[in-house]
Amino acid sequence: MSNSFLCRLLAVPFFGVLFLGCATGSGSIPFSDPSFNASTAKIALLPPRYALGSPTGIVIGAERKFGSIIFSTLIERTNSQWLSPDEGVSKIQDANVLPEYEALLDGYQKTGIPSRDRLAKISNAVGSPYVALCTINYYVSGILGMSDYRVASLTLQVLSAQSGQVILEISGKANCGSGGYDIGEDKLLKLTADEAINYYPNAKPAKN
Repeated sequence: MSNSFLCRLLAVPFFGVLFLGCATGSGSIPFSDPSFNASTAKIALLPPRYALGSPTGIVIGAERKFGSIIFSTLIERTNSQWLSPDEGVSKIQDANVLPEYEALLDGYQKTGIPSRDRLAKISNAVGSPYVALCTINYYVSGILGMSDYRVASLTLQVLSAQSGQVILEISGKANCGSGGYDIGEDKLLKLTADEAINYYPNAKPAKN
């Protein structure tokens, strides 16, 4: 587990510096296929979706912002060749495979098993042998407490169109408190993305 901190600093007598208002995060790599060469892989990052059973009160539009943040972070920190969610959707629309795309995501979200035929069609449409699916969970609790005011998590899975299998899975999560402890939506989403990408093969260090 890794721990990251985005903190406000406050000088305190006798103790020097006290860290307050910290946003904490962690990440993991549940699965990785050793045959996957991340340094040369060409991957289409599809728009993220909310996890089934996500809490109510989710901020509308956060999923598109999250997609943009994780894409820019992947470009910044990895050597893979990435196609953005917006570019991917445009190619899918041009190829007239939008129904297959929606069916792929719906079926995979419910069963955890991708349709190999639909995955192959999407892969051909976007021109990438690998497709990355991102599931997110982000919400604001609305409780003016000291922690878990903003909560975010993500799971990124890279699927091979050839095998129809997941070849890499990374995940990250982060939270922060309210008031003076709140680092804001954008920073929390970026921290969550960084926590996951820490576990991407040969990832570069995150910029503070």
